[in-house]
Amino acid sequence: METANKTYTIDNKTLKSLLLKTRQDITKRFCSASDACYILDVKYKKFYELLKDPDCKIRLSRIQGKYLLNSVYEEVERLSL
Repeated sequence: METANKTYTIDNKTLKSLLLKTRQDITKRFCSASDACYILDVKYKKFYELLKDPDCKIRLSRIQGKYLLNSVYEEVERLSL
């Protein structure tokens, strides 16, 4: 079985666009309810039930309708235990 090395050529504008997107992902601190549901792999109803749980790690941000992204990942770790 052979594997071929593929070379791609992109222009400078596309490269900057790709780098900007990865930079935004790294510095992103907030997420919406739909993003949190996607990360947790639950439906909206289950997500809001999780928010009512006293042990829930998900914290609201100061921006209305947004949640702290780190807290969503902490909840993922808590649920996986």
